[in-house]
Amino acid sequence: MTLVFLAAISLFFCLEPCEGILAVCKKNSQFLCNDEQPTFLVGANQAWFNYATGDFGNRLYFTISMIPLQTYLTTLKAAGGNSIRLFLHIEGQGTPMFGPGGTVIGTDLQQSLIPELMEYLKFAHMNQIFVFICLWNGAYVTPVINERLHGLIKDEVNLQSYILTALTPIVTAVMNEPAMAGWDIINQPEGVMKRNVTDKNPCWDNTFLELKSSGRAIGWAKELYTPKEIQRFINLQASAIRKLYKARNKEPLITASSFNIITNTFQWNCKNLYHDYCLNISGGADDGYLSFWSTHSFDIKSEGRYDDWAPFNHYYTEYHMGGDHLPPRPLVIAGFNQVRGRPHSKWDIVKQFNHLYSNGYPGGWTWQMNAQGPDTDDWITQAKGISSLSGKYGVTVGPFGALSSPLGSLIPKNLTIPASPVGK
Repeated sequence: MTLVFLAAISLFFCLEPCEGILAVCKKNSQFLCNDEQPTFLVGANQAWFNYATGDFGNRLYFTISMIPLQTYLTTLKAAGGNSIRLFLHIEGQGTPMFGPGGTVIGTDLQQSLIPELMEYLKFAHMNQIFVFICLWNGAYVTPVINERLHGLIKDEVNLQSYILTALTPIVTAVMNEPAMAGWDIINQPEGVMKRNVTDKNPCWDNTFLELKSSGRAIGWAKELYTPKEIQRFINLQASAIRKLYKARNKEPLITASSFNIITNTFQWNCKNLYHDYCLNISGGADDGYLSFWSTHSFDIKSEGRYDDWAPFNHYYTEYHMGGDHLPPRPLVIAGFNQVRGRPHSKWDIVKQFNHLYSNGYPGGWTWQMNAQGPDTDDWITQAKGISSLSGKYGVTVGPFGALSSPLGSLIPKNLTIPASPVGK
C-alpha cells in the first residue's frame, strides 16, 4: 500500500486550489484543472428531486426544485465535495418539448429550461462545485413517458430534431459557465438494451454479457434497443456537443455511464461497447467519441459481494481502458454506495472513496443525495465518505472567478418561490 500511496501523491504533487475548467490529462489518465492542476472528483449524484416531472424546464426549477437543489449543493460543499452529477431530461418527463411524430420542437413549453440551468450553475459556481449533466436515463422505464426517449433512440430524424432545437441551444448557453464541467449522454443504457444480440460485427454483438453473472441483468428496465442503436444515440449527441465546443476552441468532457465495467473494458473476455470505433460505425460521426469512461459499481445483490471485475477489486491500470488502439482515459465510478458495497465490513463508504483515490481512479460519485429508494445510502453516510478525502491532494477547489451575471438575475420577478424541504 505504501507504493500505491506514493503513486497517488505523485499524481497530485504541488497543487494549488483549483479555479475551474476541467480537462483530461492524457499522460496519466487524470483530470487537470486550468490545464495544470490534477483534480480528483469527489461528490455525489443529484439524480432528481422529483422523478415524475423532472426538476428543470417549464419553471419547475424556479417554483419547486430550486430550494432543495441549492441545499444539496451547499451540503455537498460543506462535506468537502467538489462535483455533482445532475440528471436533466431523464426519460423526457418535462423536457425537451415534443411535437407531432415524436420530433423535438424546443427545450420546453415555457422556454425557461436554459435560464433555470444557468441559475443552477451560478449557484454551483458560488459553492465551487463542478457540474456534470446527465442528459438521459436508461435504468428505468416509465410507461407513456418513455415513448419520448424511445423515439429519439429508434429514429435518427427525431434525434436530429432534438440535437438542433434543444441540445444545441442548451450547450451553447451553458458551455462557458465555469461550473459546467461535463456531459453524460445516458445513464446505464444497458437497462434498456436487448439481451443476447448476435452480429458478425463485434461492436453490435453483446452475447459476451451472457457469460457474466452480472451481465444477466441487462435489459432489467425493458429490452428495447440493440447495441448499435444505443451507440448511434450516444455518437450523434457527443458529436454535436464536441462541434459546439470546438467552434470556440474548447474541448468538452463527454461520457456515457455504463452499468458495469464489463461493457467498458476488453479484459476478462469483455468488450468496450463504447469504444471510439464502435460509436463511429454506428452513428457515422468520427468526432462523436467519449472523453472519459464512467461506470457504476454495486454488489451482486443476491450474493452480497462485488463481482470479480468490479473496480473495488482492482486498480485502474488493470483495465487497460480503451484497448490497444486508444490512449488510456480517466475512469470515473459514477455510482456506488455502502449499502450495495457488501461485504460491509470490507467496503464501507470511507474505504470505497479511499480505494478510488489511492488506486488510479480520477473520481467517484455516491448514489444518491436525496436517498430515494432502498438501494441508496442516507446523506449522513455519503457525507462521511466524501469528507474522508477532505484536504487531500487534488480534492480542494478554490474560487471559480467572477460570475458572468449576478446570482438570482435570471429568476422571473413575478415568481413566488416557496421554501421546500430537502428529500422525501
